[in-house]
Amino acid sequence: MKKLFILFFIAFTSLAFTYEPSYVTPQIDTYNQAKELFKNKKYQKAYDLFYKLFEKNLEDPNINFYLGRSAYMLQHFELAIAAYERVLMSDPKSVRSNLEIAKCYFELKDYKESKKIFLETLSDQMPTNVQQNIRMYLKALDSKTKKNFISGSVVLGLNYDSNIYSRANDDIFTIPGIIDNITNQPIKTTNSTPEASGYAHQQAVSLNHLYKFDNEINFKNNFVFFAKTIVEHHNRDIMLAQYSPAVSVTYNHNKILVDYALLFSKIWLGSKSTMTYYGINPRLTYVFDAYNILSSSFKYQEKNIVTNTSHITELDFSLRRIQSSKTTFLFYTRLAAERKVSDGLQNIDSDLINVAFSTSYCFTPLLSITPKLQYYMKWYKDEDVFYVKKQEDKELQFLLNSTYSISKSSLFSMDYSYMNHISNIPSWEFNKHSLTANIILLF
Repeated sequence: MKKLFILFFIAFTSLAFTYEPSYVTPQIDTYNQAKELFKNKKYQKAYDLFYKLFEKNLEDPNINFYLGRSAYMLQHFELAIAAYERVLMSDPKSVRSNLEIAKCYFELKDYKESKKIFLETLSDQMPTNVQQNIRMYLKALDSKTKKNFISGSVVLGLNYDSNIYSRANDDIFTIPGIIDNITNQPIKTTNSTPEASGYAHQQAVSLNHLYKFDNEINFKNNFVFFAKTIVEHHNRDIMLAQYSPAVSVTYNHNKILVDYALLFSKIWLGSKSTMTYYGINPRLTYVFDAYNILSSSFKYQEKNIVTNTSHITELDFSLRRIQSSKTTFLFYTRLAAERKVSDGLQNIDSDLINVAFSTSYCFTPLLSITPKLQYYMKWYKDEDVFYVKKQEDKELQFLLNSTYSISKSSLFSMDYSYMNHISNIPSWEFNKHSLTANIILLF
């Protein structure tokens, strides 16, 4: 948007030669000196000199016109409007002055008055480029005054998984918690998890609704539905439905954005409803500058499984650094804890730390590549009854994404991932490869 308005400014500035008043101005040497300061972007000095001229020539339209332009560049929009209105007193048909006043009201966020003046000024007799720029402003004004916004995406994809059931690496496990009565040694058991790789098709729909209450407060509704169907292994099919309403508030001149959000989700594994989550999920975004953005979220939710209820607390941080027009870095960390509400299943109470780093590189405006490294550690609080020790898991992931922009509303992406899951419980050690191709449609 910022770039768009820079283009607007350049476009309107270029029209000065068409619509600038051409009156005879006394003290022409001083006037030309002030005008030269303005052209050299020395707006404060130009304003001071034009103001001295204005004190001696209160009704001079040329002086008032450039006094208004200088005030506009210094962001003194009320002073600019007053100067342009004095021009209109001398020349009520000054199209350029009306356009400049409309721009000032836009900057003052008086969108109703800005739109009114643009519409009154727009004429079929204007040069085509002037009409186009006014309509671009009117389009921007419509987006500023519009209350309801709907956006979303549809994802259609194919996936290959080298280890569908996350089968452990070993075929035989020694179970120290169970002793053979004959040999008086820990028993051994065979890995009974199926060894299978296969393909799946997946679909996802995301729908976002935003109601703009005012310039600082918005109401948001986010809906997500995801379904993955695994060929010949339907007991591993997965579906997710999620809804998150939020009140979004901006602070400190849009540098801080806080979403006061709730979160509800349900997961089906196979054809059975497996897990239900609900809780609070406030999110904060802080814009340091155009190149550095910090995001953080807190999540506290209840997790319900058929045989167990637990509470999950999460806190995450991410820092995005835009290094250049081609390169972006992202650092992410997450802390989480899960605690069961009542006695039941073992290996529920746990703590987790997750860190990740990624860099995105745009080879062209249409093609980007994003490699990502992710590592997490998870410690369980309960002693495993079979292995007679507390479980500790570590996982290293490497992910590589490539995205190609087919058009403004469609993307093609390819994702490769490698996961190596390490545990002090042998039956939980596994690794897998995955490859996914997606078509993404935006609306």
